[in-house]
Amino acid sequence: MESSAKENLFPKLIKEIRDEIGITQKELGELLEPPIRAQSVGQWERGENEPDRKYWQQLAALLQMDVEEFYIYIGTGVRHKSSPTEKLIEKIHSLPLWQFKEVARFINERLMKVDEDKSAINSKHLALLKKGTKAWNRWRENNPDVRPELYGVDISSLGNIDLEGVDLSSADLREAKLECANLIGADLIGCNLENAQLESANLSRADLRSAKLKNANLSNAYLVSADLQGANLQGANLEWTSLQRANLKKTNSSQANLNGADLRWAILDNTNLEGAILKRCSVYGASVWEVKLDGAKQERLNTSDEGDRVRSQNTICVDNLKLASILHAINHEPLLYQLLKQHIEVDVVDVAAEVIKALVRGKQPSSEEIAELARSLELSEEELLEMCDRLFSEKTS
Repeated sequence: MESSAKENLFPKLIKEIRDEIGITQKELGELLEPPIRAQSVGQWERGENEPDRKYWQQLAALLQMDVEEFYIYIGTGVRHKSSPTEKLIEKIHSLPLWQFKEVARFINERLMKVDEDKSAINSKHLALLKKGTKAWNRWRENNPDVRPELYGVDISSLGNIDLEGVDLSSADLREAKLECANLIGADLIGCNLENAQLESANLSRADLRSAKLKNANLSNAYLVSADLQGANLQGANLEWTSLQRANLKKTNSSQANLNGADLRWAILDNTNLEGAILKRCSVYGASVWEVKLDGAKQERLNTSDEGDRVRSQNTICVDNLKLASILHAINHEPLLYQLLKQHIEVDVVDVAAEVIKALVRGKQPSSEEIAELARSLELSEEELLEMCDRLFSEKTS
């Protein structure tokens, strides 16, 4: 049927856009291409003028409408014909109940799959992000329950944008192309960055707690003093990544590639590094309490405070992350080595002495006693008995 609407709906439309996005007339004008002045937007909103048709598609996108819906909405007299979708809906309504249930089940399965599949970028969210950090963060403050949909966003399409301090918490950034992006101090808490490209990006001081970074490419990125506590870095590429003083506590970094990564002063407590590649890493000052390293490939870990790129004849490299801090401390504190050596010798002699006393008394220590002593010294039972025999012969000679 023909539309008979004569009312100028642009004032309502413009106000709806601004209220939903949370922007001023000036910001809306700058959002359009080509940009217009705030006075022109004000004229639209007061009904004194109407937008040129070249802006209609952009306004429709901000309302998440297609062009046909937009034409119908503003009442231009465009003939409205039944779309294939409407015809399909009419057909579904006419189905018997048992067939309707089958269709409903099929639609439900498809909807669930759509939720799991790659979602398209929300055009409104992308347009807002193009405005820069200030406008974006203001919109996030006004819309705290909205999850930004930026799947696959390409930062190169946003121009020379600076995202320092941007609030992208909980955003869908899967497979985003963010190479060389400036994300210093960004709020990325709980965001989904799986398979994202972040090569050479600057994420220093960024908050990435509980972020999903599975299989993300962070090679040569800067994460100095970044907080990644509880993040999922499984299979991530962290080759030559700067992680000085970063908080990686309780992260899942299994199967991650940390070849050449700078981990000086990083917190790795309770971190899962099972199956990870740890070669040529700089680990001076790293905290490694309860770190999991089963299956990790550890090689040439540099204990120098100057990092892997600076090596000298005094540089100590080891093949075990937990051993690195111990050897570095011993190398720089000779007294510590003597105390440690004395402590170990006293413990060994005390344990061995108990066994020797039993042997002198003609009493053979039980296998349980031998096994317990061996475990406490992290020796095999054969090694323990051999050591005891050697000490006994030295004491009696």
